[in-house]
Amino acid sequence: MVDEKQKINDQTAKPFTAAQKQAIKQLFAKYNPKKLTGAEAKSIFKAMEAAGIHGHGSDAVIEAAGMDPQKFWALVHQVEAVEAIETIAAGEASFPLPPPPPPPVASSDKGKSAAPPSEVASSL
Repeated sequence: MVDEKQKINDQTAKPFTAAQKQAIKQLFAKYNPKKLTGAEAKSIFKAMEAAGIHGHGSDAVIEAAGMDPQKFWALVHQVEAVEAIETIAAGEASFPLPPPPPPPVASSDKGKSAAPPSEVASSL
């Protein structure tokens, strides 16, 4: 099901060609929409990108091919999230990770005033 915002975006987008629509139908025809896996959805997504099929309007074409667009994109994004987590876990992240949190305050230090920010900054 396509939401109202998507419908507006779809109306302003360049329509897909008949060949592109047929290509999507052929891609989805290879799979059972009710049993589509994340890996299969990602494979379809990559094939769509390779064929220049992306952007506004793709939801309507995916739906016309017999697949629920929201389910399809959820599967694709689920696989992408897992891949990102695996990349980070393997230490192969290509972006800087945030610094670790400061150590917890010892129970004996509770109630004492903390050092002013200027002293903390100068000690780094």
